[in-house]
Amino acid sequence: MNRRALLAGVPTVGLAGCLERLGLSEDVVVLEKTLEATEVDFESGEQRDLVLARRRDAPDGPVYEELADHRALESLDADSPLVVNDTLQTALEEAFFEIRLRAQVCDHAPVGDPGAAEGCHDVSVIRSDFNEIQVGDEIEVRSSDDGIGLLEVRRRREER
Repeated sequence: MNRRALLAGVPTVGLAGCLERLGLSEDVVVLEKTLEATEVDFESGEQRDLVLARRRDAPDGPVYEELADHRALESLDADSPLVVNDTLQTALEEAFFEIRLRAQVCDHAPVGDPGAAEGCHDVSVIRSDFNEIQVGDEIEVRSSDDGIGLLEVRRRREER
């Protein structure tokens, strides 16, 4: 690691704790991750929103609650987390008009009991954060009108 990269990261790490103390960040639990798309019929101009994949917490661990039958999604494995790598991103961008990465985060969500979750809301997530967080993780985020920004993964599902 070069000196510049190290010095650039120090304020970010220190800032995460300060933001929480100032009430500018919050700890939430990731209840589900969703990959959504918009399909456009260029002849009629009609748009249709689709849920391509939804991974949700369940009693036996995270599961794909929905998985569209689309060749771009063939690389997703039922036992693997929902991650959008470069290859999948390219395939989705070629197939759909718009792609959205979303997460449902909750103030409180017991592991494996999504019905008992409280204070939940859906948020937009940028790809790097979407790939970092997993269903069931407790994370520290900074919320804005545009979505959430991941500050830190506090505890993985397995540690909760």
